[in-house]
Amino acid sequence: MNNLSMKILSFVLVLSGGLSIYSYSSRSGADFLNFEPSSRSQGLGGAASASITDITGMNINPASIAFIREPQVSYMHQATLSEFSTEYLSMGLPLAVFFPSRKSLPKKMRWLRNVRVGFSFLYFYTPSFEIVGNDSNEAQSIANVNDLFGSLALGYNLLGYRLGLAFKFINRRLVDFTTSTIAFDLGALKGFELNALRFLPYPVRYNIKVALSLTNAGPGIEFAGLSEALPLNIKTGLSYGLFGSSNHLIDFNLGTSTILNEATYLNMGFEYRVFKFFFFRTGIEFGPGQFQENSFTLGTGLRYTFRKVTYRVDYAYLPRRNNVTDNHSFSLLAQLHFLRPRKRKRVTSLGILDGSTKKKKRRKKRKKKKKEKKIEIR
Repeated sequence: MNNLSMKILSFVLVLSGGLSIYSYSSRSGADFLNFEPSSRSQGLGGAASASITDITGMNINPASIAFIREPQVSYMHQATLSEFSTEYLSMGLPLAVFFPSRKSLPKKMRWLRNVRVGFSFLYFYTPSFEIVGNDSNEAQSIANVNDLFGSLALGYNLLGYRLGLAFKFINRRLVDFTTSTIAFDLGALKGFELNALRFLPYPVRYNIKVALSLTNAGPGIEFAGLSEALPLNIKTGLSYGLFGSSNHLIDFNLGTSTILNEATYLNMGFEYRVFKFFFFRTGIEFGPGQFQENSFTLGTGLRYTFRKVTYRVDYAYLPRRNNVTDNHSFSLLAQLHFLRPRKRKRVTSLGILDGSTKKKKRRKKRKKKKKEKKIEIR
């Protein structure tokens, strides 16, 4: 790695350690914004900020959509406490889908083909409940509580650094009170290769990815005459390929999540992939008052390609304690290969664009021809 990459990696690691110690005392509102809208991330204990490279990570780290090469659609359902439910829908695609070739755009606008766009919608459903009067046990009215947000995200690859920006519209409803506000997310993700750690005797793929994101930054929300700050969340993440080959791979994920005015959490998770078909995940979360209630997680996933569409089904199990029911989440991701933009074949390693394979072959042939000419001249 070059000096700049080493500085960035050191900064993220130091920031991760510092945020794991620092926390605030007061509390913010709109807690549903802290929901992890990804069964894969939940199965990893929330430590997937640096490892998700598809549309499911849009509201965890918006830089994840910068990896999208083909249109993707994802849907997630989670039942909480057997009565509450969360529905999450996200879609993403590269703008190159609308521009079949570079010549279809003016020279000054060709950078648009490298822009990725994502849309998402989250709805947190709470069943209606009765409000009982003070003087009697009779129901006075029926109350509804609903939370939702919609977001638009943009992703871009700048010199190997994946960058993301997302805008959110947030709406809350409680009984007769309705309020709304806006917020934005920022994210960055970078991949590195550590050749110095190739010491195992069997085929190994070593890689490190680091991530930094800021979510739910906004002016706050007013509800029933009271003003509350949004749960500003600063996340750092690190993903490291422990060992494996093209058929077997184990990744270690580490991350911190600091919710300003609340607390800081440390997340760890492992993911084992078999033949790019089956996934097994496990994770753990450390935080104030959380280790005894909701810390250990399990997850699994299946990936299959059928008629130019790749499907991935993910499941996460979050055990609860203290007489609280367990949580289960399911998600489905569809990647549409038949809408892939026409591009020259390229080799990508850890998010770094190495170049065209055709160009490399042509350069080798030219070098050989030059050497042969020099020999003939001599």
